[in-house]
Amino acid sequence: MSESPTKDSPEQVSSDKEHRRRSGWWYRLEVTFLDALIFWWLYVFSIGPMYWQWYAAKYIDGSPLLAAFYEPLFFVAGTVPFFGSWLDWYISWWTR
Repeated sequence: MSESPTKDSPEQVSSDKEHRRRSGWWYRLEVTFLDALIFWWLYVFSIGPMYWQWYAAKYIDGSPLLAAFYEPLFFVAGTVPFFGSWLDWYISWWTR
C-alpha cells in the first residue's frame, strides 16, 4: 500500500509550489493572454470559410450581426498593411 504524502515530504512541497504557481496573478495573466491569443487566432481564421456570408451580410441583405462581427477584423486589415495583405491572400485562398 502506498503512503500518502506527509506535510514535509518532497511530494507535498512540490504540490504546494505547483498550487502557488497556478494560483498567482502572473499565472492568471498568462492564461488570460493565451486564451485571448487563441480566440484571436480562431476569429481571424474563421473569415476564410465565412467570407461569402460576410460579403452578403455587408453588401447585399444578410445579417447585420454577422457584418458587425467581422468589422473589427477588416478595420485592423485596413490599418496594418502587412496583416491586410496576408488577409487578402488568405481570403483569396478560400474563394478560388
